[in-house]
Amino acid sequence: GYSALHYAAYKGQQAALVLLIQAGATIEKLSNNGSSPLVMAAMNGHSCCIDLLIYHGADVDRTASGGSSALLLAAGCPKEGAVDTVKLLLAAGATVDRTDDKGRTALCVASKAGTLDVVEALIEQGGANLNHTDLNGVSPLHAACQKRRSHVVKALLRAGADTETTGSPTFGHTALSLASMYGFGTIVSLLLDAGANADAVVKEGLTPLLLACKGAHQRVVQQLLVAGADLHRVNSRGDSAITLAAQQGRRGTIIAALLSRAGANIDHADSEGQ
Repeated sequence: GYSALHYAAYKGQQAALVLLIQAGATIEKLSNNGSSPLVMAAMNGHSCCIDLLIYHGADVDRTASGGSSALLLAAGCPKEGAVDTVKLLLAAGATVDRTDDKGRTALCVASKAGTLDVVEALIEQGGANLNHTDLNGVSPLHAACQKRRSHVVKALLRAGADTETTGSPTFGHTALSLASMYGFGTIVSLLLDAGANADAVVKEGLTPLLLACKGAHQRVVQQLLVAGADLHRVNSRGDSAITLAAQQGRRGTIIAALLSRAGANIDHADSEGQ
């Protein structure tokens, strides 16, 4: 169960925390799921309570169930001012690249959440590993691309994130292949400007252009063609960009015509002769 100190920390009741600590409450008292009062305060971004608990000796790296530390929880907090909590924890020596049971770091969590100020604090103040991948092979840049967080993508690229990381074989995507698959044109533009490989081959022999054609994303196809993507690459089934586009209905037909004008072989057949 939870102690009075847990509840006060979770609710952000600083005055109550002071009284409880003065009365001898145990700073490191753990709940049934292993949460300390500091972890409870971090969940809701209560920086005033975090500061007080740290002053009285709270362990900034203690983890709760799922392996989440106070820093990881603060990084994922959607509330305004969560960055103040993150900065306090970093200043107190919290391990910036500590991972939870899914292999995620605070930067992975913040990149997915789209909290730019937290992302910047973790990079600039904490020196977070930009290219760490979780147990599914997802890096901070992947997470930001998946969630269409273009502002975070820009910050990660500016800090030097690797555009070619593919993570685990089961995930097997570069940031550009992900953005192309989802049709996120703004992010595709940012990645290409940062030097991402327009012809990177990922799982099943797919390239960004092949993925964009498969998704019938005309704008992205045009962006990749301008960037010099190879029209003649095929996937593991022998599908070319134009054969994949032709399978996608009316939008695909428009893309197939675009590819043909760009020089694609209109008579290409896949491995099944189709």
